[in-house]
Amino acid sequence: MKILGFQSPFEEIKFGPVTGNLTLLRWFQELNSHFDVKGKGYFLYKPCGKNRTAGLTEEQALQKLKQGLQDPNRSFVYHCHNHYFCPIGYEDTPMFSVDAYKANVGEKAVDTWILIGDTSRKFPCIQCTRWEDICIDLKCPENSYFNIRQNWRGIISAENSRRPGTNLHCILAFQKEESSSPLNKFPSRLPVLSQHNPSPAAQNSSSSITSINPTIPSEASLDSPPASPLDSNKNASPIQEEEEAFKSIVSIRGSNSSLLHCS
Repeated sequence: MKILGFQSPFEEIKFGPVTGNLTLLRWFQELNSHFDVKGKGYFLYKPCGKNRTAGLTEEQALQKLKQGLQDPNRSFVYHCHNHYFCPIGYEDTPMFSVDAYKANVGEKAVDTWILIGDTSRKFPCIQCTRWEDICIDLKCPENSYFNIRQNWRGIISAENSRRPGTNLHCILAFQKEESSSPLNKFPSRLPVLSQHNPSPAAQNSSSSITSINPTIPSEASLDSPPASPLDSNKNASPIQEEEEAFKSIVSIRGSNSSLLHCS
């Protein structure tokens, strides 16, 4: 309450003069901003008056309400006669007793009851009201009202009311929106690797492997012994052969002496 600008004692605050449909939607946005979360509030069903949901039928509104009651990220507020309370569930009751235990009953063969949570000390904490009666309340003509918590009184004329005007009753919806995580705010630029989309390194390695074309030795080369350095000088004279042999001996001795010197 303090976040919204109210000060204690809260039980002495008269919310009637300061509370309205748009006020609840504005308070919801203020709470979202304060707690740094995302959410939106909107009119789920308001068949007449200002901010009405044009083009939405009773059946469509009921389906949206049923779907929302099964969603943990959505909640609802029902603005009725001088009161706000929250739809929290529903029950489809077959119109015929023989269909009471059938697995599947058509939508047109049931009466839908809306379970509503109430915080008033003069009423049960959970009330059950027919959707048909809720529609009567929301569609009441100008200068009349239908008290959903005293529905046996029927539609009551409000010509002598201190606040005559259009019907403000409606069902408001409040929905939590999933906020994007820091990982989603900064998406990765790494490519998605798959069999059809290999990495650049894999492409380079595959191209290098395919570019190598080793020479397979023939059978003749496999049978012949490896060539020695002296085989290249088969046509040399005996004197040249002795000089080449002497050079190789000197180079071997020099390498051995250098190893001994280093050790």
